[in-house]
Amino acid sequence: MSLIITLMLIFFNGQAGFAQSGDIDDSIIWRIAENVLTIDGTGAIPMYEGMRGDSSGSYTVAPWGIHRKSFTVAVIESNVTSIGNLAFYGCTDLTDIHVNPNNPNLSSVDGVIFNKDQTTLLLYPRGKQGAYVIPDGVTSIAWGAFYDQHDISSVTIPNSVTQIGGRAFQGCTGLTSIIIPYSVTKLGWGAFLFCTGLTSITIPSNVTLLQYTFDGCKNLTSINVETDNPDYSSVDGVVFNKDQTKLVLYPRGRQGAYVTPDGVTSIESSAFEGCSGLTSVTFPNSVTSIGDGAFSACTTLTSVIVPNSVTSIGSYLFSGCERLISVTLSNNLTSIDGNVFSRCPNLTSIISLNPTPPTVLQSSGSSFEAFLGLNSTCLYVQGRSVRAYQSAAGWSNFSCIKTR
Repeated sequence: MSLIITLMLIFFNGQAGFAQSGDIDDSIIWRIAENVLTIDGTGAIPMYEGMRGDSSGSYTVAPWGIHRKSFTVAVIESNVTSIGNLAFYGCTDLTDIHVNPNNPNLSSVDGVIFNKDQTTLLLYPRGKQGAYVIPDGVTSIAWGAFYDQHDISSVTIPNSVTQIGGRAFQGCTGLTSIIIPYSVTKLGWGAFLFCTGLTSITIPSNVTLLQYTFDGCKNLTSINVETDNPDYSSVDGVVFNKDQTKLVLYPRGRQGAYVTPDGVTSIESSAFEGCSGLTSVTFPNSVTSIGDGAFSACTTLTSVIVPNSVTSIGSYLFSGCERLISVTLSNNLTSIDGNVFSRCPNLTSIISLNPTPPTVLQSSGSSFEAFLGLNSTCLYVQGRSVRAYQSAAGWSNFSCIKTR
């Protein structure tokens, strides 16, 4: 009986009996005592992938991750040279990280980690709550610096910052607004990914590249661009290139219908991706191309008419549009990807106005079947074109081809 009680105590108080100390490749040594994680040894703390896992299904978290409820403070000793991405992933009780003052590569201020000269903010503890003011003199916010920081309510960025790294604020769901200073010239891939509390944001004049910056920001209804930005502009909270011929980014949280302005010639890749509140979209006859995944995961979109001015549409264009019922394709469409309607379970009608079947392109991969999963979809074409579509590669996969 005493053995059983002892084992139960180990399970509930000691994370199922796992030792609260260890090493990484015999170079990094770690231990937990009295709510403090101490990381010592020589070399770099490696990069981890968080809960995504590898091909074997194992979680790639740091070895102290399974003890994340056992410490609230971390100490980085003097010979640790760097900290890999997501080294403290999931450590929701960690409020302070302190660096030994003798460390030649790293430093800490108020429990936040910087490089030695404190020009790069490297890591903000996951358990810190409330508002945070980044110190003056910081020029860069590193990849994932505030990753998954649900409890931070606001961040003030000084005018010294020029770069915000990829995924820097990913998952900061408590942020409702943030001011990106004019000094910033680069926003990394997915810098504000899944910041679901953001409702509006302004792109400063010097930012020249936007890559999935605000994807997953489901409450973002307006993105404004400073008028002196040389590459981007905005109209009614929607982002375009400077001369407004390309629609670049539609705010993910906007609801209802949208009418694309006259003069737009291109809908860029992923422009409307994940806009779950978009109910309809109207294109002017000036549009000639629609990019890859431009409307993927627009889950309330029910019908789309692609104007006759359009000659090409991208792959996975309507992928995941679960409520899409009807699509009309341009009579000038010359090619189409066979995956353009993937995961559209309610699509019942496709009208192709081109009497000549557009070429069906094959996406990368060894196994491919055009228009896979459209067993309940009927393809409507001009009367004299039925046989042409029935014998055309890709289009012949439709079991229902009728005259419109």
